[in-house]
Parts: sequence; C-alpha cells; structure tokens
Amino acid sequence: MTKFESATAGALAATLLVSATMAYARGEEEFSRRAGLKGTSIAVDSEGRNIEYTFSTPTAGTAKTTLVLENGLGSPLESWDWIVFLLKEDVNILRYHRRGYARTKSRLRPARILEQLLSDLAPTGPIVIAAHSLGALVTANALTESGDLAARANGVVVIDGTDSDLLDGDRDTPQRSARFKQLAMQEALADVLGVNRWVPSKFERDVEYRPDVQRAFVITTTSVRTQIATVREYQHEPTAGQANLALMTVPKHVIAASDNVEQQGILAAKLGASFSQVPLSSHRSIIGKLQSAQIVADRIRETFDET
Repeated sequence: MTKFESATAGALAATLLVSATMAYARGEEEFSRRAGLKGTSIAVDSEGRNIEYTFSTPTAGTAKTTLVLENGLGSPLESWDWIVFLLKEDVNILRYHRRGYARTKSRLRPARILEQLLSDLAPTGPIVIAAHSLGALVTANALTESGDLAARANGVVVIDGTDSDLLDGDRDTPQRSARFKQLAMQEALADVLGVNRWVPSKFERDVEYRPDVQRAFVITTTSVRTQIATVREYQHEPTAGQANLALMTVPKHVIAASDNVEQQGILAAKLGASFSQVPLSSHRSIIGKLQSAQIVADRIRETFDET
C-alpha cells in the first residue's frame, strides 16, 4: 500500500469514526427527548417491561370515541403526526410502540398491550382503529386475539395496508425474503456509521413532517433497534387474522396510495371494505405529507362520526 493509499484509508477511517460518534450522540439525544417532559409516556406491563405511548384528548375534554393508530412496518408513532394534528380536537387518540420500537421493551402481543392501555386510559366507549402498512395485519390479529377489542371496535380504516397473501408469498420466496433482510442490514449499518446523516434516507425522502417530528421520525426509523424489530415482524407477524377480519361485521374502509390502487382494491374486496384513494400519494407520503394526510383524516373522521 502506498503512502497516499495509507493516508486515504486513515482519513476515511477517521471520518467514519467521527460520523459514527455523531450518530450515536444523535440517537442518545433523541432518547433523552422521548424521556423528557415533552416526550412520550411509559406504561409497565404485567411482566415489568415498558410500553411507550402517547394519549391525547380534545381541549374540551374526553371524547366518546378513541382513535387507535397502528404503526406501519418500521415506522414510529411520529409517523402519525399530521393525522394527530388534524384530528386531536375531535377524538381521543392513542399511539403506541410495539415490541422493539423506540422505548417499548414489552414482549406482549399488540392485542394485550392495547387491552392494557385502553383499560387505563379510555376504559369505556367505542374505538376506531386506523392502521398503516403492516399495521393492517397487526390490527386484524389484535381483533382476532382479543374479544374486548373486537367488542369495542366500531370501525377499521386500513391505509395502504399489507395484504396477507402477498406477504406470505414474499416469505415463501427466498430471494425476496433475503432482499428484505439485506436492505434492513444496510440501513442498520448506515445508522451505526452515521452515513444517513449525510445522505438523505429513503424513509426521509417520502415524508414532510414538522422539523422536530421529521428528525425524530428519521432517527427512530433508521435505528438498529427498529430494523431488528422490522425484520422480526416481517418474518413472524401472523397473517391468518386478516381472513377473520373479513368475517367481522365492523365497518371497514381501505384507503390506497395512488401508486398502489389496484392491489389495495383487491385487499378491500377481500375484507368486504369500502374503498377510496389519495391522489398523488405514495406508501409513506399518504400520512407523511399534510396534503395527503388531510384526505386520510377526513375519511377517518367520517368513520368515527358514524359511531
């Protein structure tokens, strides 16, 4: 190796070390923000493990209906920021993190987590669940696994949701499954090295939140812990619940991103759901950009206005 090559390698190593150090500091700062006065709340489950959540009520007081927001695959609760902004004066709103996301260490299934949170925060009244991406499967499973949730559910809104048949197909195709894991590993490595600090993340390009929320969204979505949780859910979240949801009499509505209309139309038919789409939207921007989120919020509002 020449002196020039040695110097170049040394400079690159030093740059990566500084970048990794800054990335670590940024992650610690975000964790501290979450634990601060303006951050999120923590509940402790029956096993003594933390559940991270936020719960809001209208300024005028607690509303009759509680809106439960179920996050998509790899997405933190901040992904719902525009929806909360648009609906917070109309309804109680519960957001939470499943196992492995941000500060949640609970190993309980989402159904059990939601049972506990709702029992503590909104023990009576109907619920409407809005679910994005893989959250559609999580919601179907939660309603299947919990009679209490099913009895209280007065509406399910699926937003560009995962189709169980398509996910099963991906899981059964080695190349697709391996590709997903590879992308998650690359994102985790980029987070450790801080590379995504200098190059916009693929997650960041498709959303436009308010600055502080955007920062929290990007840091949490790209973190190693989130990527591990993403791979686990991709591989192991049950798919059978979606067929059970189709049999339930609860009103259902599917909202498609404009680049996924055909597939979401098929999902709506499977669920026996009404159907609409959001123009000029993509899988993440459908709730990650204000113009698209406004259309989604209006449709959710129609659902809980009917309860």
